[in-house]
Amino acid sequence: MPHIVYYAATSLDGRLAGPGDALAFLESLADPESYGADAFEPFFETVDAIVMGAKTFAVLQAAILAGDADGWPYGDRRTIVMTRKDRIAPMNGAEVEAFAGSPRELAEALDAAGSGRVWLAGGGRLAGGFFADDLVDEIVLTLVPTILGEGPALAEGSGIPLRDFGLKGATQGANSVALRYVRLR
Repeated sequence: MPHIVYYAATSLDGRLAGPGDALAFLESLADPESYGADAFEPFFETVDAIVMGAKTFAVLQAAILAGDADGWPYGDRRTIVMTRKDRIAPMNGAEVEAFAGSPRELAEALDAAGSGRVWLAGGGRLAGGFFADDLVDEIVLTLVPTILGEGPALAEGSGIPLRDFGLKGATQGANSVALRYVRLR
């Protein structure tokens, strides 16, 4: 099976976005590249594929179409959108494919394709499914110093069993911290 890393930024109250999926809270991160190996660019260079939920893809797509983002940010990196639909709207410059199976089925397909390290990019409902199926090997969280009060949670779903993760490291940034946890098996 591939090594699956849930890499996300979250508010102090565990929200991936604010009301209406607003991501403005991320702008409060001062010098996000100060996290060394846990900064986005070094992390991104280590992954073979990206997995995201349909809602996360739709939010990203809307930001790009509205001009709030400068095009597809992940280059030609293989990106799988978990959806109940047979296909998704194409995105100019993106290598995006739809997958309608379970998290376990996707992990098995990624393994068969030779993916070694996979970024689980969210959202919270999808992450909850990967946690429920015991597929997450590592968690890297950047804690943003704000309280959102509402919005999508870091992990959502009923019946997510308690899993043991050990703190492997913490990197202090200018005004926040990146925490790295690894699965204890």
